Amino acid sequence: MSIYYIPKDKTNSKTQIMIAGYEIANPTFSENLEPVGESQLTLHLNFISNDYSPNKFTKFLDAFNNFLQEYNKL
Repeated sequence: MSIYYIPKDKTNSKTQIMIAGYEIANPTFSENLEPVGESQLTLHLNFISNDYSPNKFTKFLDAFNNFLQEYNKL
């Protein structure tokens, strides 16, 4: 029987996030002559941390979502 390890929450966790790469899918014209088109940016992120729990991803995604909400208010 295998044992599942549940990481403990670190109170002094430190996380660095770096862009490892990205991909852009941007159409240069619209076949339907629509004025608005959809583009995609795919980010490849590296998380370097002393926290082995998934909390670092939750914190990052919450902050990134807040950034996007503020950016979209413009």
